Amino acid sequence: MPKEELKSPQRRTLTKRLIREAMLELLKTKSIQKISVRELCDTAGINRTTFYNHYDGTYEVLAEIEEHFLAQLSAADTISNSEAGLERHIETLCLKLKQNADTALLLLTNNADPAFSSKLLKTQGCNEIWQKAGGVYSADETELLTEFVSGGAYSMVCRWLESGCCQSPKQIAFLLTAVIQDGIKLKI
Repeated sequence: MPKEELKSPQRRTLTKRLIREAMLELLKTKSIQKISVRELCDTAGINRTTFYNHYDGTYEVLAEIEEHFLAQLSAADTISNSEAGLERHIETLCLKLKQNADTALLLLTNNADPAFSSKLLKTQGCNEIWQKAGGVYSADETELLTEFVSGGAYSMVCRWLESGCCQSPKQIAFLLTAVIQDGIKLKI
């Protein structure tokens, strides 16, 4: 195989990675709505023709970043049938979030896609968590409870990431599992 044919997929992969990295860098300071293709190209060090050879626009770049991120989280999508399996599963998800904290924070904030949190909460692993935690409520009740717990879990994880992941993924998993399984027990 000639060298040019070997370089082409590598070059394509490198160019797309440069564009994604530039997008993440720009999302640190501005919302997706304010990022232009020209600015993205300047940050990535490529020209606009090269950009349009790979993407139709900035939202497509963001969608690809989200897909890659969710795919990384999906690697943790196996749950055992025991209660400890639920906690281990959440711990694995938290560990992956911690390992990719910078990207997670950018994607979970309003600078990126506001619908990303819904995409995250609809991953197979999260669906399995809610199915495993439910079973005693009607479908409507389960849906309402899932919305409530998901919103709290999302806020908790965001705060944990923003604080620099001071608690371990195991501690966060323990708290989330306790709330999912037992609710919050008040000390009055």
